[in-house]
Amino acid sequence: MVKVSVLIPSRDGEKTLPTTLHSLLNQQADVFITVANDASIDSTLKILEDFKESGRVEYVTYPRREPKNYARVPALINLAREVAPVAEYYMISGDDTFYPPDYIRKVCDYMKRDGVHIASGNDVRKTRKKTSSPSGSGRILTIKAWRELTPFPESIVWETGSLYKANMLGMKTAVYPVRMIHLRPYSVKSLWTFGHAAHILGIPLLITLGRVVKSIVRRKYSPLGSLSILLGQIEYILRKVKKADIAPYIRNNKYLQSAQKLKSFFVR
Repeated sequence: MVKVSVLIPSRDGEKTLPTTLHSLLNQQADVFITVANDASIDSTLKILEDFKESGRVEYVTYPRREPKNYARVPALINLAREVAPVAEYYMISGDDTFYPPDYIRKVCDYMKRDGVHIASGNDVRKTRKKTSSPSGSGRILTIKAWRELTPFPESIVWETGSLYKANMLGMKTAVYPVRMIHLRPYSVKSLWTFGHAAHILGIPLLITLGRVVKSIVRRKYSPLGSLSILLGQIEYILRKVKKADIAPYIRNNKYLQSAQKLKSFFVR
């Protein structure tokens, strides 16, 4: 069986964490789980103590309870990383995802077959959404990708940024037809924050403008919501917020992709 080290950041996860842990411990794989307890104030700690008795679950606790911030997720993963055992593959999971018993085995089999370094399955509630970007929860990395990409930068763009960095380093990513189930309703992140992320990643403002126009035309968001993406990026430009170290790579690739799309539009 494939050996996998699973890392889970968790805050007040008493309602969903037991289901997630049970589903991971029932995988057709040799799994060890390390949970980063984000100073939970519910029964999460008691749950972790109970699961620790299995010998396949360990946890570490973040010392302070701070306001929720997506940039703290990589900080928690990095904390768990310090004590997680070495394995063939590493998996990042939320504390609110259920995995069928064959999830890890199937994804790892696909990765071996295709020479892929980062991959995930699909959430059953997102089956109509076509994407080539591995999910945050359920994302599996080879040991090579893990060593190259961690510790993760403590930034709101850590999730997308790590995929871009993997591509920059010549590593392939993929999404496979393997199902998982997100147990909590998806929260809609602030569209203003999308603009912040665009700036940090180095995405050209003109491309963001095109995205805004497209979302308005297709009624993906409200006109005001779409505009807030652009305003969020402008805010970070004016504040001169530092960009990610991979921003030049992303910027060049976004320009190239846009140029190719324009060329195909006029040539066809």
